[in-house]
Amino acid sequence: MLKVGDHPGQSLMISKGKCTWPKPMEIAGTQTKEDVGTNFDNVHGNKAQGHGYVVGTLANGDKMYVHIQGSSTLKDGAVETAEGTWSFTGGTGKLKGVKGKGSYKGKGAPDGSATYEVEGEYELPK
Repeated sequence: MLKVGDHPGQSLMISKGKCTWPKPMEIAGTQTKEDVGTNFDNVHGNKAQGHGYVVGTLANGDKMYVHIQGSSTLKDGAVETAEGTWSFTGGTGKLKGVKGKGSYKGKGAPDGSATYEVEGEYELPK
């Protein structure tokens, strides 16, 4: 986090993290395996708004590229709650040309991790 200095509690935050799917989704007949997300947030006290990009890997090695944007509440610098929208920006293999969008909601845990519920729809090119 970098303090901006114009208002108390305002910072800019860049983060990167790896996510696993405890309950994988199935996309194009293959299950999701893991995601790597890179995010940029504008933090005001315990509230943040931001956007980011996710590179998801399916069990067969295909990739999905996703743009996310949303808001969150923080506690001691970690996510307490989060919600936002996502949309596909591309993919590889079976996901080349994928289109779709949806929403997500998240809840933080005392250990600093967070669990997200993801909903949405997608369409593959013909």
